[in-house]
Amino acid sequence: MGHIFFRVSLIVSSLFIFFSASVAVDFNAQHRVINVGAQDAPARVSPTTTGQTVQALAESQTVPGDAALSKAEQYYNYGEKLFNAGDYTNALKYFYTVTKMDIKNIKAWKKTAFCYYKLQKHNYAYSAFKMVLKYDPADKDSLEFMDYYKTIIDKNTKGKTKREPFDSIWRSAVFPGFGQVYNNQTAKGIIFGSAFIAGAGLCVYYVSDEKVKYDKYKITNENQDIAYKQAQDSWTTALVFGILAGAVYAGSVADAGVNYNCDEAQTAGLEIKDNAVYLAASCRW
Repeated sequence: MGHIFFRVSLIVSSLFIFFSASVAVDFNAQHRVINVGAQDAPARVSPTTTGQTVQALAESQTVPGDAALSKAEQYYNYGEKLFNAGDYTNALKYFYTVTKMDIKNIKAWKKTAFCYYKLQKHNYAYSAFKMVLKYDPADKDSLEFMDYYKTIIDKNTKGKTKREPFDSIWRSAVFPGFGQVYNNQTAKGIIFGSAFIAGAGLCVYYVSDEKVKYDKYKITNENQDIAYKQAQDSWTTALVFGILAGAVYAGSVADAGVNYNCDEAQTAGLEIKDNAVYLAASCRW
């Protein structure tokens, strides 16, 4: 019977580690967009290229193109050439100037947004895509980008929601380590959970072993002192592991309450690398 309890405790511990690892965040998952700052900031370029300055810069350039085209069309075509060449900074000047000439020019707003995106100025790209949707609510590209941006915004908003100690405490009270996982301290949660399972499992095992040995002591006619000592040792070992499991349980509850609002619990953090999103987190004890 004791061996069965011991094996069950090891199996449960292994399952706990497996499922905890399986729900962990993929820290290398790549996405198409990144964190957005001021969500409602008006689309704009840097202070040196705003307003009349942008238009003056654009007009000072030699704009190759068909003379029959309007000035806005010539600027757009030249911006397109710069964009295709990878010169997003200068292309932005032309596209933005076109939006100043014709605020309802959807193509220019979309290219402005793409330039901001390539330059990793995503709060401005977000606002530019909003302008596209203002004049064309069905634009597929803008809707796709806005969905991704809103997903990131929602994650950040959720991560900054005020947390209460009780939320973490009751989870660790239900099962040690659960509160730590809730606080995004998964490694710590696995250790607490595994230690509790091992301690409790071994405690049950040695309690069962003590019962078997004590029953044997009661019916033996020889070496009663040795039989009694073996039963007593099993009881002492069970007590030690029981105390250990209790200490792990109490420690898990206390730790979950102390770290309920730690950095890991607040947010997993979004980092920018190579124009993609990476979810970053640290492990704090």
